Parts: sequence; structure tokens; C-alpha cells
Amino acid sequence: MSENVSQVVRRLCYAIMLPMAQILYFVLNWTTDSAHNVSTFIDRHIPFNQYFVVPYVFWYVFVVIILAYFAVKDSKIYFRMLTGMTAGILICCLIYLIYPTTIARPDISGSDPFTRLVLIIYSNDQPYNCAPSIHVLNTVLPTMLMFGFSKKYWVKALVAINAIVICLSTMFIKQHAFIDVLSAIVLALIMYPIISSDYIWSRVPVKRVIDLIVPAKLRQGGIEPGEN
Repeated sequence: MSENVSQVVRRLCYAIMLPMAQILYFVLNWTTDSAHNVSTFIDRHIPFNQYFVVPYVFWYVFVVIILAYFAVKDSKIYFRMLTGMTAGILICCLIYLIYPTTIARPDISGSDPFTRLVLIIYSNDQPYNCAPSIHVLNTVLPTMLMFGFSKKYWVKALVAINAIVICLSTMFIKQHAFIDVLSAIVLALIMYPIISSDYIWSRVPVKRVIDLIVPAKLRQGGIEPGEN
């Protein structure tokens, strides 16, 4: 048992790849005259709602939970998901370099905790390099993997509702435009078969990198082999 727990902890240590990749996003998160505002009429009909900051921030908890879940349940899916999420961040950053985007944020004020939290987010995350949304990409991709893994309908319903609310939250607090969300979903749909198909995964170069840096023992099995 202690050996299994040790393996799970060691698997989770590889999750450091996500914040390391995220550093590149903040490096690129600067103002630029060439940034395109991709807001549409859809965004003009979505009102600002500070209460959606709760599911927006809950995304961080969701990522931790789903990483821990697969680190325990299925290490194969865990490392594929982790690789996909990390690669997704890097792909988004490449797109930001090629086609920088921006979003017009509303002037908001208020002393309630929800508005104050939105203002904290605004002050730490400039409104540039928005499409595709990393927030949405790394919500939808793990959700799709959970759909393919879990046999329980209530689990699928729960993660689906969670994903929908998180995606909506990015637009209601004006962190992202509709195009940002849509492009992230499209990217997730492209990436999903690459990391979920054994045939495709075995032929992508990044699989060989994972095989090199992750010991075989950590890439195999889980400690709870029961129903999912």
C-alpha cells in the first residue's frame, strides 16, 4: 500500500509541467498594437456577472481533483492527460504569438467579495492573448477523458455540468469572448483523439519523450482497479 501511495505521489510530481508551461503565457501576456478584438454580437448580449468568478476560480480546484483522480485510477490516462494539457498550453501560446487577441473589459466597481476577486484577477491577468482560452481547453479536454473513462452516469453528468459552468464563467466575468471559448473547444476536439487513441498515441513523438522521462513503473496501473 505504501509503495502504491508513493507511486501516486511521484506521478503527481510530474504535474509541475503545467505551471512551468503556464509561465510562457504570462511572459506573452503583454499589450500589443497588433492585438485583434474578437468580440462579437454574442458577447454584447452576455452581461457581466461577478458571481461567475466562483466557478472560474473553482477551475484550479477541478484541475487538481481530476489530476489526482487519474493519478490514482489510471496512470496511462493520467500521463496522456497531463501531456495533452501541457501541450495545449504551448499550442495556445504559439497561436498567441501568431495571432494576438484582446478583449474589452468593463469598468467595474464594488466592495463585495465577488467583484473584488474579479478585480484581483484583472490586475494579475492582462486582457491579451485570449484565443484559444487555456481555461476552457484544460476544462474540456479532461472532461472528455473522464467521459471516456467513467461508467457512472452521475459522474459524467457532474463533470459535464462543471465544464459548462466553467466555460460560461470565462465569458460572464469578461475574461474571454465567445470566439476564445469556441476555438478552445475546437482545439480540445482535435487533441482528444490524439491522446485517447492507443494507435495514434503510439505514433506521436511526445509519447517517446514521456517514455524517456517517466519510469515504466509509474506509467502502469492504478491503486483502485474497481468500477469507475
